[in-house]
Amino acid sequence: MRRLIVVGIWLLLAACAPAAGDAVEGPAGAAVERTPEDIAAALTETASLEEAASQLASVLQIAPDAVRVRIQDSNCSVCNIEIRTKLGTLEGLSVDEAAPLIEVNMTFWLAAEDVVCEYALLGDAFTPRTCQPAL
Repeated sequence: MRRLIVVGIWLLLAACAPAAGDAVEGPAGAAVERTPEDIAAALTETASLEEAASQLASVLQIAPDAVRVRIQDSNCSVCNIEIRTKLGTLEGLSVDEAAPLIEVNMTFWLAAEDVVCEYALLGDAFTPRTCQPAL
């Protein structure tokens, strides 16, 4: 009899648990887990780096100042030592620090929480390309 009760409780718990990979609903019905592909699909071209960072923050439901910018290579000759040092770190730069460094046809990344999204400045448009899990 005890075995039957234990099996019944186990089956009830298993039926109530979300399946692996399902998004769990958080407060106000917002999905807590989103795939990098879902995040990339929600991003659109913007007119400024600030708008791109704000859009990513909105999709992730975080504060815009939590978004950091990673620039792989910089040929800037007027960068100060502190900014040049940050270019090579995973922490990256703040949006304000990075904005004057990004040039047309340059690829850069916006990083927040556990996702990194590749962008390019194409003409006047900050264009999202792909997102992937952060390392």
